[in-house]
Amino acid sequence: GGVYCEGGGIVDNCIVENCRADYGGGIRVFNLGRIQNCIIRNNTSVKGPGGDGGGGGIHARNNAEVYDTTIYGNTAADSGGGIKLSQGGTVARCTIYNNTASRYGGGIYCFEGGKLSESQVYGNTALYGGGVRLYRQSGDVPEVRRCVVRNNTTTTANGGGIPLAVNGLVENSLIYDNIAGGNGGGVYMHNGGTLHSCTIAYNDTKDTDNNGAGDGIGGGIYTSGGATIRNTISFWNNGEDNQNRNTESATDRYNNCLTYPA
Repeated sequence: GGVYCEGGGIVDNCIVENCRADYGGGIRVFNLGRIQNCIIRNNTSVKGPGGDGGGGGIHARNNAEVYDTTIYGNTAADSGGGIKLSQGGTVARCTIYNNTASRYGGGIYCFEGGKLSESQVYGNTALYGGGVRLYRQSGDVPEVRRCVVRNNTTTTANGGGIPLAVNGLVENSLIYDNIAGGNGGGVYMHNGGTLHSCTIAYNDTKDTDNNGAGDGIGGGIYTSGGATIRNTISFWNNGEDNQNRNTESATDRYNNCLTYPA
């Protein structure tokens, strides 16, 4: 790619564009490396002998950090069109837009930990998780706090804005105008996860039969068991059934929430 940074190295005030690599098309940063005040644009990650095609713009892992950076127009052959953040790390005060991933996380994919905060994520596209994908298998819980996630799209699968798979936390965030090709136009929660003090509005599932209602379930929120939703507003979302949220299972918990229309 364009830059390789590790062990406390810093990439500051740079433009990285039109680069290509197996991992991190623009920049690969890990082991406490940092990116700050940069523009990362029009880079590509491809599947090859050195990597799985993750991180079209940036691949950050092992407690790497990305601050005050704009990431746009990047493409990943696998996950994390803008950023793939794995095994810890922080992305804060960033703008992540118009990126594409062939599989997971059009804007950013947080895998086994990682924290996204105070950032704008919009106009991104992926098969699954148009804006942000959170996934935990055995590591730390990935988190999204104080973010705006809007106008993102999945082509055929779930979670237009954010899907949480096997735990994950989304807190104090605004999630609106996202579209899912499957279920969960705004947020898709699979096997747990927590949604706390968020607003979920005007999200949709794709209307392929042109009947005026989205074809997927849970235009705003879709849960599949073990989810916790607290102090959250969900309004004017659109789906084939249960516009704002699907019918929760016995293990889903809604506390102090407001839904309109009910």
